[in-house]
Amino acid sequence: MKETKEPLAKFQAKVNKDGRVSIPKQIKDVLGFESDDYLKVIIRKINAAKEEGIIYVYGQAFVVLRVGIRGYIVIPQKIRRDLGLKPNESVEIVILDYYPSTTDPQELEKLSSSTRFRYLFLDV
Repeated sequence: MKETKEPLAKFQAKVNKDGRVSIPKQIKDVLGFESDDYLKVIIRKINAAKEEGIIYVYGQAFVVLRVGIRGYIVIPQKIRRDLGLKPNESVEIVILDYYPSTTDPQELEKLSSSTRFRYLFLDV
C-alpha cells in the first residue's frame, strides 16, 4: 500500500468570451462538486503542438474559484489579463482541492498549498 498526494483532477478546455470554463461532468460527478463550492486550482495557458508531442505552458496562476450554477468556473479578469488569455484559447485546469459552499470565505484566503485529499494505492 502506498500513499501519495496528487491533484484531484486535471483537464484541458477552451475559455469562452466571459472567461468561463466548463468542468467536465465526469469530474463533477466523481468528486461531488456542486454549485457554490470552492475549488483551489492552477490555471495554465497552454498550446499543444501535436506534431511535436509537446504541450507548451505560457504561464500559470494559483487561485480559489467558486463553482457556478451550471458547473463552470470563471477565470478572474486579472488572471486572464496577466496570462494574456483571449476567448477560445486553451487552458489546463489542475484541481488541487475543493471546499463545500458552507466554508467561511475568509478561511479561503488562508489556504496553503497543501490539500485535504490524498490518494491511497491498494495493491498497486
